[in-house]
Amino acid sequence: MPEDQNIEWKSSWRDEWLERICGFANAQGGTLYVGKDDNGKVVGLANTKKLLEDIPNKVISMMGINVDVNLHVENGLEYLEIIVPRYQPGISYKGVFYKRSGSTNQRLQGASLTKFILEKQGVSWDSLTIPKVSIDDLDDGIIQRFKQMAVSKGRLDAIVLKESKADFIEKLGLIDNGELTNAAVLLFHPDPQRFFRGAQTRIGYFEEETGLRYEDAIQGSLLEQAEKVPELLFTKYLKKWVYYDGMLRDERYAFPPDAIREIVYNALIHARHGARIPIQIKVYEDAIYFGNIGGLPEHWTAETLFAKHVSEPPNPEIAHAFYLAGYIESWGQGISKICNACIAEGIDLPIYTIRPDDIMVTLKTTEKKAKGLDGYISSTISTATSTPSGGVNGGRKPNLSSLKGTAARDQLVMNAIRKNPTITQKEIAVTLGMGENTVLRAINSLKETGVLTRTGSTKKGEWVITFWQEL
Repeated sequence: MPEDQNIEWKSSWRDEWLERICGFANAQGGTLYVGKDDNGKVVGLANTKKLLEDIPNKVISMMGINVDVNLHVENGLEYLEIIVPRYQPGISYKGVFYKRSGSTNQRLQGASLTKFILEKQGVSWDSLTIPKVSIDDLDDGIIQRFKQMAVSKGRLDAIVLKESKADFIEKLGLIDNGELTNAAVLLFHPDPQRFFRGAQTRIGYFEEETGLRYEDAIQGSLLEQAEKVPELLFTKYLKKWVYYDGMLRDERYAFPPDAIREIVYNALIHARHGARIPIQIKVYEDAIYFGNIGGLPEHWTAETLFAKHVSEPPNPEIAHAFYLAGYIESWGQGISKICNACIAEGIDLPIYTIRPDDIMVTLKTTEKKAKGLDGYISSTISTATSTPSGGVNGGRKPNLSSLKGTAARDQLVMNAIRKNPTITQKEIAVTLGMGENTVLRAINSLKETGVLTRTGSTKKGEWVITFWQEL
């Protein structure tokens, strides 16, 4: 059995292991075995009688908590079992807070310590107030747009459209003792980055060979970022492929838009915006990486995300606003929505990399799909329709419907012929990695629909595309 969230082995006792006991107490509790090696094999302990007295006394005097220390014997070798319960109040050792995370013991400081203390007190960070910011500083346009979205989704009554800004903010619970909460500033202030520098999203496009090619920083309120970030991804960073069913045109992204939107919304809601580190999105040709500071609830794992679960957002006030605006549902359905979108698009399920203080979500597409093969042709090529002069069709549009089911094959063959009108069937097969019979079927299909004909002899002639719809 390997070390994990609740188990750790030590071959001998050192007082520094009290830090491990503190970490267990601040997490889910756990068991520390002393007298076992790193593989969990009993190696024995010589001074167990003394340690049975010393360890409980040191834990009480240094941390003020009780632990059970039990003596066990295996094959004549003694070892100790130290059972540490979970404590709701934060526990410190020599004034320092530790917390167990996976098989490691984390020293809490800075933003991580603040988050830990707030959680122990049952208070969310986004509900804390921020001084010297008034309701007048909030953006009327953002608030009005938010009201309209909430009303259109049926999540607020239309009467809110006539409410004053002050009454509306108070109704949302975003003001406490006359001071605005962090959530109010992040949601409705035109420049929340003045107060929280990390409350922004950075997007970069990367190539494996050259690294970063270009980037953008999206600022403004979280509600504005919820609109701007997906829009920028779709218009600047992600290619749209043209798909043909026969010659019927359809356009699709290599990554499912619904999954991308949901991941962006989740990042904006769950990020630890006070940590001064922005949400980061790295875009490659065949993968997108979404990273943000902010971990899962302490008792959650990556497996928990993919199972049915209740929603436990670290910023519940922000999450509630996103729900009212219609960006998300309130029942922990985000992961399911992302997975369903990936399944529908035919790509792998998202990969969640969970670390104590950050989460990385990865979407990957197939190499063929990323390069526009198997029915996906890059939309960066011109979409103009041209009709060559002359030819046996005299510019007449052929019967395209008969090409249904052969789109990828026929289109790839046409691309090869367009580049080299004198290319042979054998050369097409080698170029495209197809069988010669497959190429022959494509050519016959294209001939039957009037798209393609051939002039001259078999060896010295050339192909003529009598009708061409460029992609």
